[in-house]
Amino acid sequence: MKNSLQSPKALLNFLAAVLPSEIRSSSTQGYVTRAEFIADVATGMKKAPMAVRLTPHILSLINWKEAYSDPIRRQFIPIASSFKPDHPQLQLDSLHETHDSPVKGLVHRYPDKVLFLGNAIIALGIMY
Repeated sequence: MKNSLQSPKALLNFLAAVLPSEIRSSSTQGYVTRAEFIADVATGMKKAPMAVRLTPHILSLINWKEAYSDPIRRQFIPIASSFKPDHPQLQLDSLHETHDSPVKGLVHRYPDKVLFLGNAIIALGIMY
């Protein structure tokens, strides 16, 4: 799409150009500098790699003075300070489905039912 930001670098350059010098921080009840907010966004984008495609219209709807609490910014631009640590009991296979899987991507827990995990099969094709 024409004029849309399509990379993290383009987004960071945009933020450097449009952000006010101070942004209200929701966590400290104070203000952070432009550079601190940009660093928070850069770290957030590294932690949550995702495709960036933001149109000028979406960017114009964000209240940059209150960027931490703005709902549109929260939807499209991740920031590292909002991440919460994983629960200590977190497991990749919390339902223990690998025990019921005769092959990767297929769970056969009940005699008359099978669960087909499409993403696991696609990942298998890519890995080989």
